[in-house]
Amino acid sequence: MTNYSLKPNESVLYSGDIFMEELKGDHKLTLTNLNIIIISTVKKLFTKEQITVNTYPVEHIKIYNEMPQIKQKGSNVEIFLSTREIAFNFSSKSEAHKFVDVAMQLLTGKSSAERGSDKVKGAIGLIDNALGINTVNTVKNALENGISGSVLGGFKKNTAISKGATVASEVVGLAKDFWGNKSVTKTIPENTTAVIPTDEQLDSLKKLKDLVDAGVLTQEEFDAKKKQILGL
Repeated sequence: MTNYSLKPNESVLYSGDIFMEELKGDHKLTLTNLNIIIISTVKKLFTKEQITVNTYPVEHIKIYNEMPQIKQKGSNVEIFLSTREIAFNFSSKSEAHKFVDVAMQLLTGKSSAERGSDKVKGAIGLIDNALGINTVNTVKNALENGISGSVLGGFKKNTAISKGATVASEVVGLAKDFWGNKSVTKTIPENTTAVIPTDEQLDSLKKLKDLVDAGVLTQEEFDAKKKQILGL
């Protein structure tokens, strides 16, 4: 690579042009397994062009909840390092996504599909732990039979649906992406009622489930409290 010598154990994973407001000139970004390298070239009228090479070790990228702090918004990407923040723009949103996907796979060891699968499992696991139900079977039925006949039919009828409908729709939406079934609808019939927990109810039930796991509450006490929270 011109103006930068790769180390013996260093390989190029991505390379492309970027735009940076804070620096003049043309900029080339290269991502390796060890560094983010930005080479800036400023052309002079009567003197030799000025070339600057900035190197940022990938190990300096901040990690929060096992998620690298790399944010994409359209064609703009922000990377939060332990010492500073760097921001740049790509020529297109798809090119920005390509860079972010490569960087995230480097830092997490997982592709975007695998990270999406983990997100689905996390969302389903939260509901299962709080309610003591098997959401996977319910959602699979929804994929086959439609949400009104499966997801809503999987819970007892009640009037608590306004916020709960959003939770159900999001779970089915995640499941649709996970299983790749494009025929699933996330629309909740207006006249249908069901016990679908709100965010506050889920939080309360999760805390109660933790008490059961810790041996503070019995399963019978949890079941009674769950019915009280859900208004069954």
